[in-house]
Parts: sequence; C-alpha cells; structure tokens
Amino acid sequence: MPPAVNRSALTLYSHRLVEDGCRFRLHASPEKSPYLYVREIVDGERLRQFSLAPLEWVAREDVISAYERCLAGHELGSWPEQEKTDASSSLSWSTLAEETIAWLQQRRPRSLGTYRTYLRQIGQLKGKPRTQALREWARQADPASRGYTVRIDTLARIRDWGSSLVNEALLSELRALRPSGKERRRTAREANRPRAIPSQEALQGWLDGIESRPLQWALAMVATYGLRPHEVFHLECLPDAEGWIQIGGAERTKTGFRPVMPAPLEWVERYGLRENLTGALPWTPQFDASGTCLNNQYLGGQLGRAMRLRLPALTVVAQASASAHRRATQEILQCVPYDLRHAWAIRLASDPAYAHISAETAAEMMGHSRDVHKEIYLFWITKDEIQRGIKARTQPIAA
Repeated sequence: MPPAVNRSALTLYSHRLVEDGCRFRLHASPEKSPYLYVREIVDGERLRQFSLAPLEWVAREDVISAYERCLAGHELGSWPEQEKTDASSSLSWSTLAEETIAWLQQRRPRSLGTYRTYLRQIGQLKGKPRTQALREWARQADPASRGYTVRIDTLARIRDWGSSLVNEALLSELRALRPSGKERRRTAREANRPRAIPSQEALQGWLDGIESRPLQWALAMVATYGLRPHEVFHLECLPDAEGWIQIGGAERTKTGFRPVMPAPLEWVERYGLRENLTGALPWTPQFDASGTCLNNQYLGGQLGRAMRLRLPALTVVAQASASAHRRATQEILQCVPYDLRHAWAIRLASDPAYAHISAETAAEMMGHSRDVHKEIYLFWITKDEIQRGIKARTQPIAA
C-alpha cells in the first residue's frame, strides 16, 4: 500500500540522518498531522521542532526533499530560514491553525484548551495568510482585556510551532499597546460583573439543601478550602485530624502542590469531607503519559454547569464594594463555583477567627501571588468586612 511504502521512505531517510550525525532529523506524527517536521538535535538534546508544511510524509519526493534540506542545514550550521519561511507561509489559515493545535497537543497539552478557541478563530480568516492579517486579528480585542493578552500568546504559539508569519518584532509591537499590568487588571475587573459573594450563613444554608451527596461534597470542598473547581479532582489527601488537605502537583493543577486549611473547620464534619466522593461524580480526569491532566477546564466547567442547572440557585443581592467604589444595588446575582472560592478569600480577610492569617499565607494556600490575592480575590470585599478584619488584627494579644 502507498502509505506503507512512504512510511518506509521516511524511516530510511530518517535513519540516514541519524547515522550521518546530522543535527537536523526528520519526524512525523501520522495520526495527528500529514506534514513533515524537523527536529534540531545538538549533543543529544532537542533544541526545537518546526514544521516543513506543506511537505507531507506520505509523498516520497517530499521526504527526499526534506532529507536534502536537513543535510544542507547541517553543512551551513543552521536551518536555511528562507526555506522554512516559504513552507510555513504557503499554508491556508485552517491548516495553519490545525497544525499549531496538533503541535500544542504534543508539546504543551495543558495549554491546549486555552489556545484552541483562538486558533480556530484564526482558521476562519479569509485570504492568503499574512502577518498583517494576524496583527489586525489581535487588535480586534481591547488591549486592556485578558482576551488581548491571550491573542498575543496565541500568536507566540504559532511562532513556536515554526511559522514565519509571527516574529518577535510583531509580538513586541502588540505587547507595547497594553496598559500597565496594574491598570490592565483594574480595567478588566471594572468591566466584569460584580461577584456574587455569599455570606457564610447563606452558603451553609444552601449547601445543607443540596440533595445530591456527590455534588454537595464537591461544592462543600470548594467552599471550605477555596479551591478552583477542578481541584476537587486532584486531592493529594483528605482532611487530616485538623482538617487540612493537600492539593496535587503542578502537572495536575494550575499552580501545583499546596496545603490548605479549612474555613470553617466545622464544615469538614458537617459535609462529610473526609469521605472521598470524587469517583461518584460523573466526570473523570484524563491524563497523558507524563501524568499531566488534560481536561481541567472541562472538569471545572461541568461542576459549574451542574450547579447552575441541577441545583437550587444560590443568589445574593449585589453589595457595595470598597475597592470598586460601587454602591449597593438591588441586583440579584447568581453564584457560580468560583464565587465560593472568592468567598473563602474574603472570609479569611474579614472573620476575626482568622485574624492571624496574613494575606501572603492566604494567597499561598490559594495558589497565587499576594498581588493577585489583593487585587482580584479581595476586590469585592465590602467596607464593613474590611473594618471587621482590621479590628480583629489590631486587637491586643491576651496575656
């Protein structure tokens, strides 16, 4: 069969490059992409990998052409950039997007969910691929928004894959349009809806009313420990004698291993959190060979969907925010799982029972920086909560 013959040709010429000690080696992933790739190997370590699209591994003449380019590059000591430019810029938008997705699946599977949507937007662009079209696509977003930053990062991934359409000059130009980090975060927060932060009493009453034991357990875990929703699936251990848990390592979660205290402790017993009910939930983590979780975004999204569609709504009245300078309104807000995480952060900052916990320690337990903690997670704290927290922290220590 022709594919078998062509695969044999790829194997033959790949082995020749290895035997000749060539720094450029041919590679293909037939199940993911029809195109040939080149890996640059120096002292046994891979420096980079890039596509030779539109050269295909199923075409014998393409394999031979790629083999000759590898030899020429070895003689020169570097890959002929013009050769790579011609190949990568001759693709259609859809092929460029799908090839970058395939590359991310191999090299950076954890980030695939972040970039797939944006790459597919690029795949829908019209006309011949041009750098100017990518520049215009990126600038469709507000430079102060999170979406603009992700668009720049998406272009960087296209560059990393091996396309000459994106270079460092373009990325620097687009980054220069962003406001400062602090101003960017402030603008993004102001544009978002107010967070629905439930009180501890309201949250407890709502949790008490959940009839589904697995969902009650999962959402109580988020509320008691301020977890990201997907972290419910990555517990290193269940609550110990003092109620502390451990969250899994960096390959499984967004920010890696960390211990977390319960707030409040009584919820550990109230909601039976020492019983592991992860297996009773209808969603399952998927891991690659290295142990990296591939579907954290899906897991968190499904828990949020279940909270929205299968459970009674947890609602709060919009409160005045000391940070946002907004007045209280009669707007009714419906909570999502991430609001329970925000509520945990505000609870530690305002409840006298946790006056001994610094913002730095709270941020460490949540898995982010002190700046993110104060600028994002305490953004919707009210003036009364700020006053209560400060009073508790300034009380004299009893003799």
